[in-house]
Amino acid sequence: FDFGMREAAVESARQLLFAANWRYDQNIQDVLLRVAAAYYGLIGRRALVAADEESLADAQMVLRAADERLTVGTGTIVDVYQARAGVARIELDLAADRGAVENARGALATAVGWPANTRFAVADPPPDLPLDLVEDDVDALIARAQALRPELGAARAHVLRDDAQIAGARAAFLPELVAGASYNRQSPQFGGPNDGAYDQYRYGIEVNVPLFQGFQRWNQLRAAESRRAASDADLRDRTQAVISEVWSSYYDFRTALARLRASEVLFANARESYRAALATYQDGVGDIVELLNGLAQYANARAAVVTARTDLFTSHAVLLRAIGEDVGAGRG
Repeated sequence: FDFGMREAAVESARQLLFAANWRYDQNIQDVLLRVAAAYYGLIGRRALVAADEESLADAQMVLRAADERLTVGTGTIVDVYQARAGVARIELDLAADRGAVENARGALATAVGWPANTRFAVADPPPDLPLDLVEDDVDALIARAQALRPELGAARAHVLRDDAQIAGARAAFLPELVAGASYNRQSPQFGGPNDGAYDQYRYGIEVNVPLFQGFQRWNQLRAAESRRAASDADLRDRTQAVISEVWSSYYDFRTALARLRASEVLFANARESYRAALATYQDGVGDIVELLNGLAQYANARAAVVTARTDLFTSHAVLLRAIGEDVGAGRG
């Protein structure tokens, strides 16, 4: 009996194992977030390509309208050149976005663990927007993160490990009690198997009292208490960082949702403005500059909706990671 020294050593090792398991979980969640962000990046780039193709079709329609007006004598060659420039600008954006798709595909392959040149297909994201967290109370999400975040679990395990080491260091000042007992049956060297045989019992108690060891035990105790103070400070710092991360991620998510809704309103108005300008120009009374401005606003609004939708899905994944939930599994 050593007044808890052995139990303290076992508890210290157990908490180290818990901390290692928490760090393993943290690494998994980090990988999940990287994969999710790369996936949404690829989906967003593909959607931008699709938006560019629609804008290119609109620009080609404007070019045909300019050619028709030039043919009937109500337009000028300047209108045609400006319309061609509008087509070229969108083709330039389309080429850049197609290259970005391949870069995003390589980034996703790398995040998954494949070579960047691996060819693979990905599914489209769900049509429903991830709005399950937008109405939650941020304080409740912070409390949830404090319970779920793996790095906080690891930090708490380190604190408990240091508590166990302090208990072991204090137990080193106390005596150690050792009790033992044995039984042996003695038989004579000659004679029958039971002639002269007798039983031998032994038992005893030993007390080991620690004496002076050059302040080694005191220094071990002070070192354990210092490690405990450092672990406690680390836990407080990590807790503050997690709170800040959840707070920022939550409002980034709400901002992304507001930007998506605003971009959808902008897109609807830009579409109607462009259609009205096109109809006016086709009737022979509109101005090519006004039509091209309307086309540019329409194309920009279309791209803004795609970007805002991608940002919303990405910010949702970041918020899940900030709370401590698995990004791939959603809310638990």
